[in-house]
Amino acid sequence: MKYRPLLFFSGALLLAALLALYFLNVMLVQRVDKEVQAAQNTERIMLLDEILTSSTRLAASTGDAQYVERYERTVSELDTLIEKTFSLVDSEAAKAALQETDVANQALIGLEAEAFKLVEQQRSDAAYALVVRSDDRRHKDTYRGGVEKALAEIRDATSAASAFSTPPR
Repeated sequence: MKYRPLLFFSGALLLAALLALYFLNVMLVQRVDKEVQAAQNTERIMLLDEILTSSTRLAASTGDAQYVERYERTVSELDTLIEKTFSLVDSEAAKAALQETDVANQALIGLEAEAFKLVEQQRSDAAYALVVRSDDRRHKDTYRGGVEKALAEIRDATSAASAFSTPPR
């Protein structure tokens, strides 16, 4: 009987430790899930960027309005996805890289809008020259660099979190 309080206290302490471990694991899994979603989003961001680039260049080189329509269907999805991804990441470096991507994206959207105006005016040669000039390539490089940095940061964070939660073999 004299050990009963000690057993109760030990059991309560063990239960508290198990509950703490359980909640830490749940939080870790949620964090990893968020980071995996952010990584998937960055890959989708790259795909959408390629769709926008090809749509702009095809519209400029052919003068065909169907490519402008494809562009317009895609551009808002890209903006939304960048915003969502920004809200998913915790790393300041990843956020800075996504911010860099967004700034370059907005600059590209401005250039592409100019190109589409030229296409409407049936000035396809001028539109194509605009989208392949050095400013466009510079913004593209900044854009891709930002996405690649963000993805690397997200993968590093996910790897670190996974390593913490995975028991050694």
